Amino acid sequence: MKFKLSLSSLILLAMFAGIGVGLFFGEMVGWMEWVGTGVILLMQMTILPYVTVSLISGIGRLEGKAAKLLFSQAGIVMLIIWGMALVGILVLPLAFPEVTTASFFSTSVITSPPPVNYYDLYIPANPFKSLAIGAIPAVVIFSIALGISFINMEGREPVIAFMDVVGKGLSRVTNFMVKTLPVGVFASAAGAAGTLTVDEFASLQVFLVAYALLCLALSLWLFPAMVAAITPFSYREVMSLSRDSLITAFATGNIFIVLPVLIEGSKKLFAEKNLTRADTDGNLDVLLPIAFTFPNAGKLTVIFFVLFCGWFTGKDVSITAYPMLAMSGLLSLFGSVHAAIPFMLNSLQLPSDLYQLFLVSSFITGKFNSLVAVMHLLIFGLLTTALIQKQWLVTTRDLLKAGGMVLAGLVLMIVSARIISSVIISESGNTAELLGNMRVVNEVSTEIQDQYPDLSTASAPAANLQSIIQRGVLRVGYLPNNAPFTYFNQQNKLVGLDISLINTFAQELGVEIELIPYDPKRLDITLNQGHIDIAISGIAMDATLMGKMNFTDPILQLHLALVAKDYRLKDFSTVQKLREAGELKIAMVGQEKLAERIQAARPDITLFQLTNYQAYFEQPKEIYDALLISAEAGYAWSMLYPDYGVILPEGTDYEFPMAFATARGNYSMLVYLNSWITLKKTEGLIEQEYEFWILGKGAKEDRPRWSVIRDYLGWVN
Repeated sequence: MKFKLSLSSLILLAMFAGIGVGLFFGEMVGWMEWVGTGVILLMQMTILPYVTVSLISGIGRLEGKAAKLLFSQAGIVMLIIWGMALVGILVLPLAFPEVTTASFFSTSVITSPPPVNYYDLYIPANPFKSLAIGAIPAVVIFSIALGISFINMEGREPVIAFMDVVGKGLSRVTNFMVKTLPVGVFASAAGAAGTLTVDEFASLQVFLVAYALLCLALSLWLFPAMVAAITPFSYREVMSLSRDSLITAFATGNIFIVLPVLIEGSKKLFAEKNLTRADTDGNLDVLLPIAFTFPNAGKLTVIFFVLFCGWFTGKDVSITAYPMLAMSGLLSLFGSVHAAIPFMLNSLQLPSDLYQLFLVSSFITGKFNSLVAVMHLLIFGLLTTALIQKQWLVTTRDLLKAGGMVLAGLVLMIVSARIISSVIISESGNTAELLGNMRVVNEVSTEIQDQYPDLSTASAPAANLQSIIQRGVLRVGYLPNNAPFTYFNQQNKLVGLDISLINTFAQELGVEIELIPYDPKRLDITLNQGHIDIAISGIAMDATLMGKMNFTDPILQLHLALVAKDYRLKDFSTVQKLREAGELKIAMVGQEKLAERIQAARPDITLFQLTNYQAYFEQPKEIYDALLISAEAGYAWSMLYPDYGVILPEGTDYEFPMAFATARGNYSMLVYLNSWITLKKTEGLIEQEYEFWILGKGAKEDRPRWSVIRDYLGWVN
């Protein structure tokens, strides 16, 4: 007898072989993702037409009373499945170990994700457009509407028969394309395994472990157990029916391609149990496609990522916020996951840039939530059809047994995730080390002074550009503790965005640098007496100082924010909460004009001028409620002091320019600096420095993806 592997076995072998190839060759096989994507797209080509004809024929053959019963019972079952999934999602954060962390600033903090066009998504004004753009809800709504119009209509039989024939033809095409699936799975797995870096994976270990356990518990334990408890179908029968579809969905991350298999398998299961009625097949043809109109339980599991983000940033989502998160998450997931996650992060005042972590992990999470989605579709069809046919077998004993199994599954899931997470997580202050290890690349010969200049006696007049070139030394005023613009790193070197820019400026000017600290309250005197030629360190342009010294053209636009202890951030999340907070003590450094405006608008706020930002973070007691600072600098400081976080109160959008400063009459230096800044903006240097020092891109050394062929065998460099 000749041995032949089943399709699911071939897919599993292809997936593991692809992972092996990816680990062996690394980034060299990244291009194979294109092949995998192409195969998956070919698999999808029949799905929307199949959904359309199945819905039209399935609903169209119904009688009026049967249709009403079908839709009412389906709603009850959908709510039960959603409720069970949400319970598992919302209790799983109990598995998170205690940890404190922070992140670089991100532009997503100040920008909103593009809005979802719900009209295109849900209203089939042009059904052909909906089909073309893959707007599944709109296609389903159109198909349901057309199918309902056929109910009780005379002469509908030829149309229904035609739709049945088209559906069978589409199923044959799908069955043919499934034969190419192992090739696509192999290519996708190889490309992903070859490009996902070890560091990216390590930063997501806690989330991935907990998420995988959540999806496995729902798809392999809780959902099948629920069906076995209240229907004639056993746990073994449900798992046997779903096995190939689960494996296919896990390998491909795609649930569309198993829809015909689930429908036909469900029909077969009812027939084998002698539970088939006249409308059983028609109900199943309708129910599973209808399920695509609503968020499936697999989609709901991404809500757990938002809870993970709260833990990851040290801003745990409060239990009181769970109802709002569940409701907003459910509604937003009627649209795209890629729009829903930023929306949920924003609604909970969590950094939207954490969405990038979800994208990095999407290859893995897509596999696991596909398991839940497939099981959701299957049990939705089985439970609803059995309910309509009055085949639910609900007894007190069965309910207690099912409740015990659900509770045991949840406890086992939480305990397992907690143990594994505690082993793999390490609280080592990585963010502070990352900021502390950043360095200036193009460094010129530099002398750093640590003594403030004596302002009691005037120095020589401010040196013009020619004098500086002849002298061979550019005297630059700096603030020692003003991350990320000027600060001392772990090697005790003065680094930062401004230091990097001024090094490039001095290098092109052909001079060395002497760095001299200054008192920000007396900066104009320090400049005008000639103690320094240029002042740097993230200086905010201030109208009250423009008559006392010169500012260059803006280098960056910064965004005003508040920094406070993590547990206080929610008190400052909106303008309304700021008003309700009563008397506040806010610390700030400089920006006298802004201080005047705030004091005039809010006399109940007491402002305290500090000499430097470090004085706020190292206050012996919590004297100040918050620190007024740029969001860009605030995120850098929160990396050094992870107990603090940054908040941009909703309803505020205040920007201010950052510049260098020169002496009041030193116009030759001012003109040259302005031209230089314009040139560097055009060349992209300032944007490059912004991405490095502010956004943290490249702060960690990029290394080629680990691979056997490079790192173990040494066959390639």
